[in-house]
Amino acid sequence: MLTITITEDDIEALARTSMSEVGHFGRYGEETLKGGVKAVVDTILNRVAHPNFPDTIDEVVNARFQFSAIGGPGGVRTWRRLPRASDAVFSIVTKHLASRVSGSKSTVGGATHFLNPFLSSARALSTWGNHVVANAVASWGRGRDIHFHGFAPGTAPSPAYNVALNSAEKDSTGKGMTLIAAALGNPAGLAGQAGVDAPGTGSAPERDKTKAKQSGKDQDVGVFIEEENNNEDGIVAYHVEEVPLSEVTSLQTTLNRLAAEGWRMRQILPVQEKLLAIFEGDDLDRNVHESDDRSDDDEVHAPAVITDTTPEGRFVKFLSGLNLQHFQPQEFLVLGAQNLSGPAKGKNTLPPEDLWNNIVPTAKVLDVLRRRLGDKVRLSSVYRSPAYNALIPGAAGGSTHMQFRAADFSCADGLGSVWWAKQLSDLRDAGLFMGGIGVYPTFVHIDTRGQNVEFGPWKRRVFG
Repeated sequence: MLTITITEDDIEALARTSMSEVGHFGRYGEETLKGGVKAVVDTILNRVAHPNFPDTIDEVVNARFQFSAIGGPGGVRTWRRLPRASDAVFSIVTKHLASRVSGSKSTVGGATHFLNPFLSSARALSTWGNHVVANAVASWGRGRDIHFHGFAPGTAPSPAYNVALNSAEKDSTGKGMTLIAAALGNPAGLAGQAGVDAPGTGSAPERDKTKAKQSGKDQDVGVFIEEENNNEDGIVAYHVEEVPLSEVTSLQTTLNRLAAEGWRMRQILPVQEKLLAIFEGDDLDRNVHESDDRSDDDEVHAPAVITDTTPEGRFVKFLSGLNLQHFQPQEFLVLGAQNLSGPAKGKNTLPPEDLWNNIVPTAKVLDVLRRRLGDKVRLSSVYRSPAYNALIPGAAGGSTHMQFRAADFSCADGLGSVWWAKQLSDLRDAGLFMGGIGVYPTFVHIDTRGQNVEFGPWKRRVFG
């Protein structure tokens, strides 16, 4: 029977991957978080044991188009670049691994797939997702924010396997091994019969795994690749555009056109001989924007030519005086995607010089935030002229963007706006600034208005 040997790195990989997939489930209660984390861990272990997937935890979680924050569009490509898991998630992972080492069964049987059907493409649902949902062995989450665990059509359950600790590390002082040893009450970390509890599994050869390696041509065999996105405060609409690979040069035109129509880019998936560009848009009550704005998030452009004699050059010289460590001054001069085409085309301007001081506190906060997130924070909207702001759908009439006190941002870490907003909220709680935090499906708003407010359709996910 196959034995999966767990190393300290494996523990860290399982914890960080679980955090990226279901770390937000804690909002639905401790049991939902525990169940979601255990299910992700067991799915990964099942894949390691299955002949159709890679042989190691590292290879499974880093596989392309499988786990959104790692191998999905905009993913960080390796679990090592993910933020560390919270103490709660890390504890759940180590206790569950101790249980598996002691002989407990997988919480998802031999399942190797999971997805959120509300976020999956029509093709993914028709080829394997609907089958998973209809034959789910477990589900965790709430409402539209839910994962169904099961099998793709024709995929056999994972064979039985044991889980054991790496003999060279099990007595180490590493955090993961130490917690597992404590949970076991036995530093030796004895291996148990931790097979899967699914019909027809049987015993597996010692290690006779003929791999069906991921070719990248059929992306619909993986784990849920879109990040969570239920919207309890509004309705999210989705739009999919197909772009043949032979016409990939037209992709930018497509992105600009849909951005002008108010759609926001979510991800681009290669499927056979074409690209699927997935967009989302909100149908929200206007009152969720009464404190501020809708972002013109998508494609951003800073002025191309900057010299000391231009307004851009003078601004760069001004902001350089702050000695920001993680931002270039010209990043705060983005004009926004909707300045490129559509009704708002050409309506935005550079910020007037008498407003430049207003952005200083916001820039300082963002500099700290970029250092904290360890990834490039992407500004999509900073200053808006009154004429431009009036043409942004849903923007507040008194938007702090017009005062040059605000910025909308996303981050190329794949962790999502709830995670980013929580990091920003921690900085505010620590007294770094007083101002607004807006939480939207694909971006976060920050301003330094001098009083703390929260808004946006996803604010309850962060602030309750």
